[in-house]
Amino acid sequence: MTITTSFATRARVAAALTILAATAACGGGGGDSSTGPKPVQPGTFSANISGAVSAQLTGLAVFNTGSNASQLALGTADGKRTIAFTRLVAGVPGTGSYTLGNDDESSTDFLGSYIVVDGNTGALFASRAGSGTLHITASSASHLAGTFTWTGYDSDQPDARTITVTGSFDAPVGGATETIR
Repeated sequence: MTITTSFATRARVAAALTILAATAACGGGGGDSSTGPKPVQPGTFSANISGAVSAQLTGLAVFNTGSNASQLALGTADGKRTIAFTRLVAGVPGTGSYTLGNDDESSTDFLGSYIVVDGNTGALFASRAGSGTLHITASSASHLAGTFTWTGYDSDQPDARTITVTGSFDAPVGGATETIR
């Protein structure tokens, strides 16, 4: 058995973990503020996907950053569809336009992915951005908002199945709070 770390696998795992963390943080009750930081309430997003698969999505949005990477995760309430924008740079990105593209891990711009999963069988469709732009219109230590548009391709059938993804997001920031370009 060969274990791979393909883009689709990394994107699916990262998006799923981020959405799970965001939805888990929303649950529960008030709690005592002296026991730790208050959970971040997720924001919202809407998106339109057309092409090989089509859907109109709305759901939860959260931006998380760690010590060496950051991710904007957008997910439907049922957890079956996620859009993720991953950047291998820590910190909150400043306002401006960022290129969405291939699997170039040295890039300071973002990698984009759209994943459709079935709880029983795993990924049904995994697409990564071939080209596009993430426009960040508002950025602070606690908030990130903007729009996105990209053309992507099926990770398993790149020549046969393409999609176009457009949408907007308004997300809280979790993790570190340094704003960078």
